[in-house]
Amino acid sequence: MSLNPVYFAIRDDDTCYFTRPQDLESCYGRIWDTCPVSLSIVPVHACTKSGVVPKEHWTGNRLFPLEENPALVDFLREAIAARRVHATLHGYHHRDEPDGYEFVAGDDLSGKVRAGRKYLEELLGQPIQVFVPPHNSLGGRGYQAVVSAGLHISGIPSFKPSVRGWDPRVLAIGLRERLWHRRHGFRRPWPLVFPDGHRELPYHGLTPVVTLESLVAAFDRVRQNGGVFCLATHYWEFDRPGRGQPLTIRQILERFWDHVLSAGDQVRFCTLGELCHKTPEAAG
Repeated sequence: MSLNPVYFAIRDDDTCYFTRPQDLESCYGRIWDTCPVSLSIVPVHACTKSGVVPKEHWTGNRLFPLEENPALVDFLREAIAARRVHATLHGYHHRDEPDGYEFVAGDDLSGKVRAGRKYLEELLGQPIQVFVPPHNSLGGRGYQAVVSAGLHISGIPSFKPSVRGWDPRVLAIGLRERLWHRRHGFRRPWPLVFPDGHRELPYHGLTPVVTLESLVAAFDRVRQNGGVFCLATHYWEFDRPGRGQPLTIRQILERFWDHVLSAGDQVRFCTLGELCHKTPEAAG
């Protein structure tokens, strides 16, 4: 009996001016010739408190365009051409505003989506299809800015009308998903397809509080009936000690990756852009 496929992608957040090519090589050199790694890239990083930003730049007004790290840009271009890397848009400057995260409380968000997309496409030579919200957070204006630009979203924002408005078709999708989750205890393992054509993709986070056992259990649930599985993590956290569990992210990923490979031909490796277009009707 043939098994329904699992469409699998890896999403890594926060590639930016401060990223060194060797950091990405160290994390994914074993993986990306088999599974392309979808990098959520910040076009012009601002001074802000973040694990990817050196402490001396946590405050100030300076901006750090990706192009001012030419070694990284050359590396990304080559990796994209080799299908080791897939570029997605991760905010614009990723600054945490006084009242909230960038795409919750920032200004001119429509302009930033357009400018960030154009910047990455021209710099890296790859069409940008997917938006990854900074801190996985979208407010109403941020949501409308992304959707109006025709981008898909990695993550599924709140279905509150304050975020999505009052479109009854969209509210019906949210109700359907809530009922599914209540019945099955986990999110449906497929992208949500919206009336305007954009798609929203569930993901499974790998952070210092996530255990290997929980990831394996989530992956095995998808294996039972087929679906999509997006693993989302941060390269700059790989060697940090776990909180409440003994393994680092690097160690968890190494063991989880071996488990994924053990599924053999059932797993189809995808970019984040490709994963957004998988549906039950298109499976097989």
